[in-house]
Amino acid sequence: DHDKRQLLFPEGCPAPCFMGIRPGITGVEEAIHILKSSGWTANIQIQPTSRWVIVQWNQRAPAWLLPHDSSNNLALATRGSQVEEIHLPTSLDLSEVELLMGRSDSNEVTIFRGMGEGQFIPVLDYTAAYRRYSMLVALTQNCNGTAHVSHNSPDVVVRYYADMSVLDDRLKQFHDSWRVVRRMKC
Repeated sequence: DHDKRQLLFPEGCPAPCFMGIRPGITGVEEAIHILKSSGWTANIQIQPTSRWVIVQWNQRAPAWLLPHDSSNNLALATRGSQVEEIHLPTSLDLSEVELLMGRSDSNEVTIFRGMGEGQFIPVLDYTAAYRRYSMLVALTQNCNGTAHVSHNSPDVVVRYYADMSVLDDRLKQFHDSWRVVRRMKC
């Protein structure tokens, strides 16, 4: 657990911080250098037409950084030359993350229509906000009759933000637009 906590909350690097990368402070080039220096990266793709940098882990990366769905990769959202957000998919259970991070400030479960293979499909989405760290914990599952959120739900995504108030605005816009789909069954 010490290794996981150290990676989520590195000593000497105030939250939000992942591997020394701090949203709103660390530049994109510096973040790429930090990631390459770890020896854990297989591939780093800078998306030329979007603000995302996508990182694939190699087999030297800690096992808990490799989610069961191997198509989920670390993603850095950028603004200009800075990292603005970090989206870290893991293979951690929700209970492990809750033990490492403590009690969340708020949490929410919603059902909405996500995109999948060119069509809208209902998904179950769980988020827990940790405002003191400028971090969110999220789980998303396709509604297939067995979707649920419990303490042993795997593949938690940890999201780090430069500014949580921006996220509050996005969440308000999302909630204002989901009136019809929130009645869907999962």
